[in-house]
Amino acid sequence: MTVSIPTISIITTLIIGASALWAADRSRHVAEDEKIWDYLMRHRHEMVRVTEKPHHVKWVGAPLCARPNIIPHTPHGEHWIHVLVSPGGTNAIRTGKGKYPIGTMILKQKFLDEKGNQTEFFTGMRKREKGYNPIAGDWELFMLDRTGRNMIARGKIDSCVDCHTNYRNTDYVSRSYLNNQKKRSR
Repeated sequence: MTVSIPTISIITTLIIGASALWAADRSRHVAEDEKIWDYLMRHRHEMVRVTEKPHHVKWVGAPLCARPNIIPHTPHGEHWIHVLVSPGGTNAIRTGKGKYPIGTMILKQKFLDEKGNQTEFFTGMRKREKGYNPIAGDWELFMLDRTGRNMIARGKIDSCVDCHTNYRNTDYVSRSYLNNQKKRSR
């Protein structure tokens, strides 16, 4: 059997076209945790730190912000944090007014020590499309290990949602660490 040049050309075009569609489709279905990781690895240096120095969190409910399935390092879950936000969310986080744009990332680095040298783990929020998580302002919540490279949990994490619903007036984002930063600098 002989195959004509036009037939080979058509087959080649179909294979190349199918390969391009497969590659495009594959990129659209990248796991959401990979999208978060990719943003943090490529753009973390662009994020704005909104805490001058590590803020001490002393809150009875702090164990709710602990990694799933572990006991916090102290009975009260005390720790120190730095908070970073992607550039598009800086106005909303600083003023407490308005809605965060879709795609905004807020990252909280939790430390075991007051100087912020010993990272325990990270928690974060990513603003998603309308309808993703209406009870928590369409925020996706996530936790990363101490290196910031491995996803521990991601999604509509109940313990996070339970707390963040208290901050409806500031688009479900707590800003108490900002108030304490201002008091210290006065």
